[in-house]
Amino acid sequence: MGERPEEPIGHTVEFSNRDAAVEMTRAFIGLGYQDITFLAEADGDKTRGAAQQSRWRAAMNAAGLSFHRLSQHGKPPLSIEDGAAVTPRLLDRFPDTDCIFCFSYMPAFGALSALRLAGRVVPDDIGVVGFGNFEVSRFASPSISTVTADPRRIGCATGQLLAEIFAESDDAEQNPKHLPVQVQAGLRDSTKGK
Repeated sequence: MGERPEEPIGHTVEFSNRDAAVEMTRAFIGLGYQDITFLAEADGDKTRGAAQQSRWRAAMNAAGLSFHRLSQHGKPPLSIEDGAAVTPRLLDRFPDTDCIFCFSYMPAFGALSALRLAGRVVPDDIGVVGFGNFEVSRFASPSISTVTADPRRIGCATGQLLAEIFAESDDAEQNPKHLPVQVQAGLRDSTKGK
């Protein structure tokens, strides 16, 4: 369950971090953001963050926007503390940033806290976006816009798939099923024009 594997070894209930990053980047651009900085881990060539980063670059490029605003920090997984620590450096390096796209909700929460300490108003001065519709995202102040893969939908799809597998013959293992789960842009108060 979760990220779509390149070479699945069995049944999957899956979504694509790559597709999600494209959809979210297009959503930001549609809200008027142009100078989006992507915040990711430094040592993550084979991680979800790397998959999101490559598609963020492609979506920015397709829209005719610069994709040089990339801030990489630390080893995966990044924490709230990492997001808070890197945000001031990110703003020093890319002062024209109008939105920070964090590959995960944890550094997004840290970025939100650091921006508040720096006197920056979210979303009026700058937007913040994470990935994953976790409780801290919904109850942060302001609430954090996130890429959302609905866990209830994933759980229901997994239950249905298991029921089908148990009801079928032994051929089920030789003919694995791959059920896609759609992700969506969960726009909240941390982005303008939500």
